[in-house]
Amino acid sequence: MDHLTVVVGLLAIVVLYTYTRGSIKPKFPKTLNDTYDYIIVGAGSAGCVLANRLSEDGKSTVLLLEAGGYDTDNPNVSTPMYPDKTIFSDYDWGYITEPQQNSHKAASRGKVSYWPRGKTLGGSSNLNYMVYMRGSRDDYDTWAREGAEGWSYDEVLPYFLKSEDINIESLKNSKYHSTGGLLKVSTSQVTPLQNIFFKAGKELGYKVHDCNGNDGDQEGLCETQATFGDGVRYGTDRAFLPTHLQPNQPLADPTYMLGYMLMLQKILFQVVIQNKRAVAVDYILNGRKHRVSAAKEIVLSAGVIGSPQILMLSGIGPKKHLDEMKIPVIVDLPVGENMEDHMLTPSEVDIDQPLSIQQNVAEGLLSTLRYKLFGTGYYNTPGRTEALAAFRLDKKQKSPDVQYQLFSSQFRFWDDISFFQYVDAKVISECETDRPGHGFTIYLVSPNHPKSRGTIRLRTKDPFDYPVIQPNYLEHQDDVDSIVNGLHLLNRFVKTKAMKAIGARMAHSKKPLSFCAQHIYATDAYWECYARHLSLTSYHPSCTCRMGAATDKNTVLDPKLRVKGIAGLRVADASSFHHVTAANINAPVIMLAEKAADLIRGIDSVKHLRKSKCNKDFFLAMVLVVGLLAIVVLYTYTGGPVPPKFPKTLNDTYDYIIVGAGSAGCVLANRLSEDGKSTVLLLEAGGYDTDNPNVSTPMYPDKTIFSDYDWGYITEPQQNSHKAASRGKVSYWPRGKTLGGSSNLNYMMYMRGSRDDYDTWAREGAEGWSYDEVLPYFLKSEDINIESLKNSKYHSTGGLLKVSTSQVTPLQNIFFKAGEELGYKVHDCNGNDGDQEGMCETQATFGDGVRYGTDRAFLKPALGRPNLHVGIHAHVTKKDDSIPGRDTKQESRGCRLHTKWEKTSRECRQRNCFVCGCHRFSSNFDVVWDRTEKHLDEMKIPVIVDLPVGENMEDHMLTLPEVDIDQPLSIQQNVAEGLLSTLRYKLFGTGYYNTPGMTEALAAFRLDKKQKSPDVQYQLFSSQFRFWDDISFFQHVDAKLIPNPAGSNCYIFQKTGKDHNSVNTAPFLQRDMSVKF
Repeated sequence: MDHLTVVVGLLAIVVLYTYTRGSIKPKFPKTLNDTYDYIIVGAGSAGCVLANRLSEDGKSTVLLLEAGGYDTDNPNVSTPMYPDKTIFSDYDWGYITEPQQNSHKAASRGKVSYWPRGKTLGGSSNLNYMVYMRGSRDDYDTWAREGAEGWSYDEVLPYFLKSEDINIESLKNSKYHSTGGLLKVSTSQVTPLQNIFFKAGKELGYKVHDCNGNDGDQEGLCETQATFGDGVRYGTDRAFLPTHLQPNQPLADPTYMLGYMLMLQKILFQVVIQNKRAVAVDYILNGRKHRVSAAKEIVLSAGVIGSPQILMLSGIGPKKHLDEMKIPVIVDLPVGENMEDHMLTPSEVDIDQPLSIQQNVAEGLLSTLRYKLFGTGYYNTPGRTEALAAFRLDKKQKSPDVQYQLFSSQFRFWDDISFFQYVDAKVISECETDRPGHGFTIYLVSPNHPKSRGTIRLRTKDPFDYPVIQPNYLEHQDDVDSIVNGLHLLNRFVKTKAMKAIGARMAHSKKPLSFCAQHIYATDAYWECYARHLSLTSYHPSCTCRMGAATDKNTVLDPKLRVKGIAGLRVADASSFHHVTAANINAPVIMLAEKAADLIRGIDSVKHLRKSKCNKDFFLAMVLVVGLLAIVVLYTYTGGPVPPKFPKTLNDTYDYIIVGAGSAGCVLANRLSEDGKSTVLLLEAGGYDTDNPNVSTPMYPDKTIFSDYDWGYITEPQQNSHKAASRGKVSYWPRGKTLGGSSNLNYMMYMRGSRDDYDTWAREGAEGWSYDEVLPYFLKSEDINIESLKNSKYHSTGGLLKVSTSQVTPLQNIFFKAGEELGYKVHDCNGNDGDQEGMCETQATFGDGVRYGTDRAFLKPALGRPNLHVGIHAHVTKKDDSIPGRDTKQESRGCRLHTKWEKTSRECRQRNCFVCGCHRFSSNFDVVWDRTEKHLDEMKIPVIVDLPVGENMEDHMLTLPEVDIDQPLSIQQNVAEGLLSTLRYKLFGTGYYNTPGMTEALAAFRLDKKQKSPDVQYQLFSSQFRFWDDISFFQHVDAKLIPNPAGSNCYIFQKTGKDHNSVNTAPFLQRDMSVKF
């Protein structure tokens, strides 16, 4: 009785588990918002990953759109043994290719290929065989070498690791795998065939190893790694969609929404200031058309067919084809071209021993109970595949060209195998005749690097009509030869001792198939015939929206997956591949989506996974120390890296000419050239000094003043100030004469100004320049390196300009306490909705131990662009309207310049940008163009336009009161420049040398209550000028005022008194009412 109770109880559990598992579905919204930050089209292998990563900050609003439904917990989807159950179902788009000329001769539907593609959350990751193969090192290094910068093996490996949760014990400590990710990767063995397969491979000289390890060298045999775990398939919906979308969880996160059962019609584009931008998507739901807008970006993840179809319907594609479809062309790009796919040749092997998986056993009661109760056994074998292998048979290739998948059964024993659905019934019957009861199948996947190329084309303009799919399978003979080589190798496998021990033999070896009977069995001709009849898609189509170099005309996307010529639009799925990888593509697609999310957010989420593992051997550690010391010496005495090469000759014409490579010019040069098409010339009178220690060291802002990097301007004598000046009441004005301009001379302070500053600009006529309108541009540039501010909505990470802080003394904290005593808050002076008043730690443009002038931040990353030229030591003397053949009425078309090599003119096709600073801008225009008419008349310069150029100048003033203290807390030059400090900086980039201008705190005060924003600013300089021999202040203050006996209170500035500790607080007058020209 007790035993019966147990059995009944177990059966009850199984019944409940079977019929209730997954029945509670998540709640999806019936209505969507009008606008989201990000819209992701397609919730497949890539889309689910993107939805997770783009919404994980809790701030960005994300809409994920999917044409299919929610079927994650349907047993036909979730059971690892059943990958074929979903094909020809409602979860499958069910595409059909065009008839093939060179393949599919045994197909049942007129030489067409059936292409299952996922129409459900998780997409094709819920239809595939779950195999987790990443591809080889050479795959990704080829991508990078051919123009897809940032996609080399070493650069993508961390993104594979980020996703992975490896459940294979032997691989958990491998540096090529990781645990704790969202995607479970497991293995399963239920028959002895895996071990026999491995023994056969070893006989032929191949190793058994980790096909995803070994530094990206795949060749050899390995146990199956697949995306399943805990007894279920891990499609990307199960793995990555936020937990509130899983069963029993309400839709609680307001930043994330998902629309499903939708049909995407097209993307809507709008021309904004001559720049095309994707702004919304149209979709059809229940027969009605809807539109939803994207505030930031739209990401197409609709797959290798859906993404190009949507692009072409939206006017992005090959001009000739779009003209035929009568679709207005927005951008002419090779969308739908360059398609690559692997082919699969099923090859059955008969054996004499009962070792393979049989359907009646695998689906029997005991097997079912084992799976339902424990999640193990036959049902937990992914696609009944127990082993993988990769072989480099073409020695000209650097990576494998043939892959095997060991299917531990034969197709003919299973009624769910999709292969039978599109092979001629007569061929199937012939394949099954006179065969033993056991055997296995090798899925021969080849060619891994196909040379045949296919296309996707629109059939009509109706989004509901399936596109024209033309793979052109086996069009190139090399592809056929690759399959033939793989079949010959399989024949050798079967003849090994390990295989002979189980009576293994190629199926039909005794009686060749009739449709190839005209050829001698197992010859090249026979295997070619076999391949042209029975090879089919391996379900790995890719590259239809190919990424590559911005200048590569055969690509649709740049290396950041942005659609060329369109702002706010990316494609992230298998269609984005530069070439198909030498492996199943699901793992690479997930990796691509992980990296795409970082590119979109402008972050590096895998920095921690790039950490190298150092050998702890003492000898190697000593070598490392000696090497570092050698670097310090070399760096110190050679002035840093070798500067880039600049052209000695320039083109005659550019789209844009930028005059002045200062704080603004370097930014403009980067942004105007980033499309890879516009030609840009950046002209700078100075040279390249980015890596000179006097420029790059944060502690030394004054080292460059009075140097060759400084224009060294002098004002006119002042009537109301500068009475202690050494040169007759004049003011010395340092301005940068080098790449980066004054951003390489200044104290690096990063203060944006107040909300009222910019709102006043807009209120007084500068429309578009209010605080809310300019804030995004601050965020665009910024890469904040201050941990406490990384999650602030007033800051961002991933921009080109590093903003950091440094504290090396206790004076910052004391300064803050003093301010709090007076009622001022300590906060973020660049946050708080633009209200600056209060005190804050210094925010400054430095990072990684160096100053981040705009040349380092914006220009250096762009110097390799072929469409950007930089002319240094080029002194622009005037704007030139005398370019031959140009109508120059009221239009600037060029400039004249002196360089070391020539005196010449340069033509600008679009517009000149004069960003050479307030002094140079005014003087250049004095020569030929605009200023007040009266002044130009005095200078005898023809007046073109009468404008108040050079007037309305405003400037802040700085006052330098010093404060003496009794305790040794301030920075002293002998300590800051000492050996230990120098070593610390050279080795680790920290310490005194990494303190920007020795400034540790900032403050802003609104003392004039009539003002809406602060009128006084403090900068805490944690030392006193008199202790430093490089402070520029001494160069323009009367010498009589500087020296003074120690202890005297007569004068502020003292160079004597070495026992004093002091601090300098430098107030700025923020609201200068004096306006001069």
